Amino acid sequence: DHRTRDYLLLPVLYLLFHLMVDARKIAMPDFLDTTVVVALAAAGKSESRRDLRHASAQDLIKRFHMGSISIQIDDFPYVNLMRLIDEALMEMELERVYFKAADQGFRHPHNWGTLINLINEDYADLLAGSDGRPKMPESAAEYMLNRLQKASEVNGVPRFGYLDDRLPELYAKLEKHCTEMIRTKQALFDLDLNNATIVIEFARGYKKDAGTPFPDPFGYQYSLRKLSTQILDRASIVYIWVTPKQSRQKNLDRAIPGKEGDDLHHCVPKAVMEEDYGSCDMMSLREQSEKPGTITVVKDGETYHVPIGVFDNRSDLTSFLHKPEAKWTKEELQTLGQELEKTMNEIWTTIDRLTDEGYYAEE
Repeated sequence: DHRTRDYLLLPVLYLLFHLMVDARKIAMPDFLDTTVVVALAAAGKSESRRDLRHASAQDLIKRFHMGSISIQIDDFPYVNLMRLIDEALMEMELERVYFKAADQGFRHPHNWGTLINLINEDYADLLAGSDGRPKMPESAAEYMLNRLQKASEVNGVPRFGYLDDRLPELYAKLEKHCTEMIRTKQALFDLDLNNATIVIEFARGYKKDAGTPFPDPFGYQYSLRKLSTQILDRASIVYIWVTPKQSRQKNLDRAIPGKEGDDLHHCVPKAVMEEDYGSCDMMSLREQSEKPGTITVVKDGETYHVPIGVFDNRSDLTSFLHKPEAKWTKEELQTLGQELEKTMNEIWTTIDRLTDEGYYAEE
C-alpha cells in the first residue's frame, strides 16, 4: 500500500454515528465522526481529499456531512517505514524483513493485518486525548520499531530476532525519519476533536483476475474485520470505485520520478499492482451485505452494519487535481463536488434509515 504521510489534509467525509447492534447507544451529531476511505491504488483518494480543502466550513457540514477539521490516519507511513527498514538492512548486508524485494510485496502477507493493528493503536490514542499523546522517546527509531514488532507479533509474523546485536546500527539509520513520524502524530493532538472527522485511509485487494471471496489476509473482508470495535462502532465507509485496469493506468499516469513519498505522484511497483491490487472485493461485499447501503462486518461474534457510500470515479473525475490549481476549471470542480456530495448523502440516508429501524439508540 503506497500513500502519503499527510495526516492533516482536510478529508473527504465526516459524520458521527456509532454502529452498534441491539444495546449499542450513540449520540448523533451533524457530521461524520469517523470514516474509512478505501479504494484500489491510484483510484483518487488523495485527490478527493485535496479538493475538499477548498470547501467552506458550512459546505463541509451541510453538503458533505463533514466536520470543519479533518484528522488523517493512514497506513502508508508504516508501509514506508517498513521499506526504509529493509533498505537499511540491505545497506548493512542483512536480509530484508518485510518485503520480498524493493519492487515487490510483503514476504509475510499477514502484515496487512499488522498495518490495521497500527491504525487501531493510532485511533485509540486519539480518542484517549492527552493521555494518548506520544512523548518523544530517547530513541525514536527504537520506539517505532518496537511498535512494528509488537503489532507484527500479534499476527504471527516473526520479530527481528537475529538483528539484536546490530539494532543500534539500524536505529541510527532510521532515527531522523522516526522522529518526524512521532512529531507528525503529536501534532494531531493539538486539533479540536469535537469539531473533527477522523479519516482512516488504506487500500486493499488481491491478485489480478481473482474471484471473490478472497482468502485471508487479502482484500477488505479481512482488513475491515481486523479494525477495532472502537472504530467499527463509529465508522462509515467511502469507497472510491475504479476498475483494476483503470487503477493500473492511473498509477502509471500519476508517476513522477523522485516523488515516491508524495500522495499524488508516487508510483506503486508493477508487481504490487498485479499481486496486491489486481482485483477488489468491496463491491461484492456491498452486494452481499445483510442490509442495503452497508457492509456487513462480523468480528468476535458481533455483527456490524457499516454504512457505505460509493464514489464512482470510473469516468475519472479526479485526475485534473494533479495539475497546478491555476489550471483547474470551475466545471471540473463542480462535477467532482456533486459526485462527492452524492456519495456522502448516500451514507447519511443509510444512517437515517438505520436509526429509524432502531439500529442506533439515542443516549
